[in-house]
Amino acid sequence: MTVEAAMILPVFLLFVVFLIYIVKMAFITMALQVTVSNTVKQLATHMYPVAMVIDQQGEAEGAGKKSGTNPGDEVLLESGGQQPAPPKLTFDELADTYNQLFPPPIGDWIKSTDLYGQFVDAAHQAAGDTLVKPLMKPYMQDTILNIDRIHVTRVTLPQWKKKENMMIALEVSYTMPMRVPFLSQALVLQAKAAERVWVGDTSQATPGDGEGGDESGRPQIVSIEPNPLKPGSRAKIKVKVAPNQTSHVTVFYKSGESTAKFLGDKTADVDGYIEWEWHVSGNTTKGSTVKIVVETAEGNKTETQIQVKES
Repeated sequence: MTVEAAMILPVFLLFVVFLIYIVKMAFITMALQVTVSNTVKQLATHMYPVAMVIDQQGEAEGAGKKSGTNPGDEVLLESGGQQPAPPKLTFDELADTYNQLFPPPIGDWIKSTDLYGQFVDAAHQAAGDTLVKPLMKPYMQDTILNIDRIHVTRVTLPQWKKKENMMIALEVSYTMPMRVPFLSQALVLQAKAAERVWVGDTSQATPGDGEGGDESGRPQIVSIEPNPLKPGSRAKIKVKVAPNQTSHVTVFYKSGESTAKFLGDKTADVDGYIEWEWHVSGNTTKGSTVKIVVETAEGNKTETQIQVKES
């Protein structure tokens, strides 16, 4: 019996240690996924100021092209007579630029090589570890994760200029050493999350804009208060359309369409402004996304999304 026990006991202990490691790996995987999801939600919620700045920059560039000057040149020349800085390229624009230097299919071959893929991955990881990784720390305080073992492998941002793919995605990896006898390798756990960015209607209206709305006749969302929404409180949305135009607002919660009073059809004043005020139920799911649809009597529609406060 002593010989059999001496042979079986190490195997049994190794099996127990391996089970403990599997359980720990499951906890780390869940904590990593929750951290990535919360980080992406935070980034998506705070993209609205970025969208406003980019839209204003685009309007300034369009005005500069019409007048034959660059608005950035005027600011630099007035400040010190310095020449404007050359435009900076993104990763995709840089790749397309080098791809155009070579006749096809050489450029496509270069982009399909492993070396090119490693370069792109390294660039994403360097930028992600520097910019995105600090945003993950608040969500890791009460977890078993180690910030030094996390690496951001890929960050996908919206295409602001084209208004396409308005999603932000984050992919991270976590290096977990195997604390098992005779195994000195490390496992790499991965987690990925994506969220549609909330940018609202960045072409906000101001008093005195004339007929109201944009050139296509779509209503413009001027403001939403509070932002994010608070369960159990009142919310208000202000919209600009054509003067004396009738519009309809619909609010969609996670559970379905809102049945709150004072929503529905309203007629704009002589300046084209309409305000709706309604009560947000105290049972509204915290952290969820609410969709608001504003539609005119002519069928022109504007949609936006807003978050519900988590606490």
